[in-house]
Amino acid sequence: MANLSWGTGTSLKGPAGSQIYFGTGTPAANLGVAGDCFFATDTFFFYQKTSTGWPASGTLLRGGMGITGMNGATFYSGAAAPTSSSPASPSKGDLYLMLTTGEIYRYDGSAWSDQGYSIKGPPGQRGTVTSSGAGAPTSSSPVGPLSGDRYINQSNGEVYTYDGTQWNDAGYTLRGNDGLRGSQIYTGQGAPTTAGYPNAAAGDLYFDTASGTLYALTPAQ
Repeated sequence: MANLSWGTGTSLKGPAGSQIYFGTGTPAANLGVAGDCFFATDTFFFYQKTSTGWPASGTLLRGGMGITGMNGATFYSGAAAPTSSSPASPSKGDLYLMLTTGEIYRYDGSAWSDQGYSIKGPPGQRGTVTSSGAGAPTSSSPVGPLSGDRYINQSNGEVYTYDGTQWNDAGYTLRGNDGLRGSQIYTGQGAPTTAGYPNAAAGDLYFDTASGTLYALTPAQ
């Protein structure tokens, strides 16, 4: 701590921002200050206060009722193919998914027809598996490895790869060296003192929760 100084500090408190109020009807004359806003939840009118007060009328934020849309298609599903009675009362353009095969059917207004494709693809190939344990892998552990699989020794971070016959040390580890001490952030009420934080180092920060001031520990000038 020799020849270090916390400096004068910088306030992190900014000016008060505008407020948005919610209520019904129109805003009361004594509500808020210039720049504040009011949204009427019953009428959807939006008001913004100026230096002369709230405006007599606000801005309507809700548009008119739109036109009624057309009915969309219905998507059915089941374990078996659709029939003339199931699903009941389909409409033209409706779709049906056969869950067991992934096949898609479409209703043309009188019957269901297979669309000639399935959303269920063939099984994919087994991917590379990464396993881990407290020690190095052995011929019996992990069980059933395939060529390309990886293993991580949790005790030292070393990585092994399986060549189809045996495990081989990959020649690198996932555990790096210990890093350098990083900057610390202290908090308290009032300005920091050298005696209060004897282990502090240059680059450390202190935040005064009472005033909102942030201090940085730097070499004394």
